[in-house]
Amino acid sequence: MKRYFLCILAVIFIISLAACGRNSNNTGQTAAQPNSVEDITASLPENCTVEENVLGIYRPKVSQSQQSVLKWLNDIGYTSQSKEDNSDMTNEITNRQIRVQDDNGNTVVFELNESAAALDLYNQLPLTVEVENYSNNEKIFYPDELDVTDTPAANTGAGTLAYYAPWGDVVMFYGDYNANSSLYELGHAVTGAEYISRLSGYIKIEPV
Repeated sequence: MKRYFLCILAVIFIISLAACGRNSNNTGQTAAQPNSVEDITASLPENCTVEENVLGIYRPKVSQSQQSVLKWLNDIGYTSQSKEDNSDMTNEITNRQIRVQDDNGNTVVFELNESAAALDLYNQLPLTVEVENYSNNEKIFYPDELDVTDTPAANTGAGTLAYYAPWGDVVMFYGDYNANSSLYELGHAVTGAEYISRLSGYIKIEPV
């Protein structure tokens, strides 16, 4: 317990040095200051360990100049979200899904990719639009224009959700199709692909 409090005192002392900026010593030379979390922890006495939130615990007791250092530590990510939180956020982005359903209960769920066009479509939801037949392998509907920057070409067969830029329509393929340089992939059906061909009338599109 005694060693733990000594370690905390060492942390506060080192932060105080960092907050003072670069000061001249008696020889006229400029004293080095810690410039990162690694510098601070490396400056601790041997065998000291510091809990990740120790700086936060002592926040009310530090001076204004030290609070500036704490803000700096936060800005460079020292008190950012945990790895678990970041992982959850990544999963939310990579597993973005939408549901397409008509008045007859035909329902298809698509998982979107991470493209700019897919994000544009997702941000327009919920949508209620009329679905149209086109050819013998696709159903289409018209959202607002989508940004196709860095969006991959569509070439993955039946179940593909795509965007045909020249016409501005989103395409739900229920059969094979030919790749086209103007046809961009938005995602793929994960459930209900067999119902794409049955969609009719007005469809509601919403996040899952």
